[in-house]
Amino acid sequence: MIRLSSLACVPIFAALLFADDEPNIFISDVSGKAFLLTLDGAKIDLTRKEHYGRKLHVGEKLMCQPGCTLVIQSETDSQKILPNSKWVTIPWRPPATQTAQQKRNKEAADRYGRPGASEKAVRSTVYSPAGASIVRPSTFRMAWTKSEVPGIASLSIADEDGNELWRQNGIYGGAGFLESPAARDALRKYRDSGARGSLTLVLDPAAGHKAEVFFTLLPQATERELEQQLNDWDLPATDLMRYLGRASVFAQHRMANEEALEFEAALDQAPASVDLLVRTVVAERRVGNLDRARELERRLPQGTPIPE
Repeated sequence: MIRLSSLACVPIFAALLFADDEPNIFISDVSGKAFLLTLDGAKIDLTRKEHYGRKLHVGEKLMCQPGCTLVIQSETDSQKILPNSKWVTIPWRPPATQTAQQKRNKEAADRYGRPGASEKAVRSTVYSPAGASIVRPSTFRMAWTKSEVPGIASLSIADEDGNELWRQNGIYGGAGFLESPAARDALRKYRDSGARGSLTLVLDPAAGHKAEVFFTLLPQATERELEQQLNDWDLPATDLMRYLGRASVFAQHRMANEEALEFEAALDQAPASVDLLVRTVVAERRVGNLDRARELERRLPQGTPIPE
């Protein structure tokens, strides 16, 4: 558990000295009157929901007034700040040993704190599935940029040899997405037959340019492993770590679309959170959902930096 002291103050220069090695600590829950004193001396009212998920820095101070709930998440554990109106300084001491859950917490916190570190999808009109991503047949969903698909279109999936596994014609491009039980069933049968290799989804509009993306299916054995890993994050819907943990699991399996959905779910809990908005913009850009990314960017304060 992260140790906090209401007496000692870590000097600003010490925090800056170790900035490259600084841990990922952030606010995972806040309600009631709480305040943050930043390294430059600014006093910030944390009551507003835009601070949910905010990254904190070594040397900053927190205060929780009576009746307040303030929980911070470190790279290994969570810590509730006592509602006693006392300033608490954030130091950091890495634990000598870590439990399995602490290691999972660290992976999730690392990915949240360094959002620009993952691979980006190849730009395409189709953004679900994202190019070169891995998908589950049971959650397979097709989505595309509506403005680039006027009128009617067809969708098809083929294997590496060009054998068509599924097709649907007469799709309204303005819908922007399609969830097809028949496509999911075709993918499930293909995988369960023991077939492997890259698949191609082709979007062919009656007017406009054809678009295609390549993707692969998650093997059945790996899907069982995935479900076990997701069960490790079976936390209450209001717990930010539920979404960060699940997003980290999907990222490890190169399932970029499901990773983005987890950040969207976290953002639903706190729509005004600047840090969550930034992280969700990055996730949507990564899969190629640029319309959604631009929509979220308009909700950010002017000048907010967004990692590439």
